Amino acid sequence: MKKRLRLLMGATALLYLGPLTAGLAGYGWPVVPVFTAIFVLWMIVMRPFDFPATLADWAKPSILLGVVVRLLVQLALVALCFGIGRGIGGILGYLPPFPLAFPLGISILSIPLSRLLWNPAKEQEMNQFLDEALAGVEEVSAEISAGRGDPERAESLMQPLNGLPPEASETEIWQDLTRLRASVDEDLMIEVLLRWAQDGQATRPALRALMLMGSDGGVIDRSVEQPLPVLVLKAIQHDGALVARFAHRLTAAMTEDDHLWGACPNETFLNTLTDRHPEAKADIQALIALNRSLDPETHPEA
Repeated sequence: MKKRLRLLMGATALLYLGPLTAGLAGYGWPVVPVFTAIFVLWMIVMRPFDFPATLADWAKPSILLGVVVRLLVQLALVALCFGIGRGIGGILGYLPPFPLAFPLGISILSIPLSRLLWNPAKEQEMNQFLDEALAGVEEVSAEISAGRGDPERAESLMQPLNGLPPEASETEIWQDLTRLRASVDEDLMIEVLLRWAQDGQATRPALRALMLMGSDGGVIDRSVEQPLPVLVLKAIQHDGALVARFAHRLTAAMTEDDHLWGACPNETFLNTLTDRHPEAKADIQALIALNRSLDPETHPEA
């Protein structure tokens, strides 16, 4: 295919070489319309679908205007090539004694060579195939998008996550979440996990999944559930180990991206959790300290 395209480019180059050679040989501007006719003939042979197929189509002003524009473009191309040829001849101070049939023959030869190398009907078939394929892809994408937003489907797909063994690692849980993102909208995943936590249906792996999402900087940025960390922390507040891990991860995320400051749970709520879960005190206090340091009211910019 690549070889054929290169040959086609060479054959097409002959079309432009004709008027350039005619200009180089010193022929006058009256030959320009002749080359323009050859250029138009090449277009009719190689791009027949660019021209009206019926007399009724020719009568439509918009289509007729398009054809006129194409003719003017071809005239401009011929004049440009012809002018370049005359310019080169003037600079060299030498006009090759080519007979007019020579440059005309070069351009005319481009038509059968181009047609042998490329069938415009196949190009139209290929374009139609690509259009149909693209339409199919868009239809499938629309179906997938619709499915990604279906709550019942999301809950069904997320059941294996809720059924992971209690000893599942954070890496395994995150891999499950990553897999689910391909089929379920991320915000819907959070909604399902929050509902499970509220209804008491969430297993420990599901609560850990919620903790991981609520303390991840990227998820927080993308989430429409704002502020996500507050909602998640309220959902897992009865588990000291999860609270400690949540505070540790959110501190790391806010250290990396201080724009997350506004999503951090308030100090009053965090202090309440410190009293309730002494084992999480160090991580919570670290989060409180960072939150204070990022507060623009406490530390206004100079």
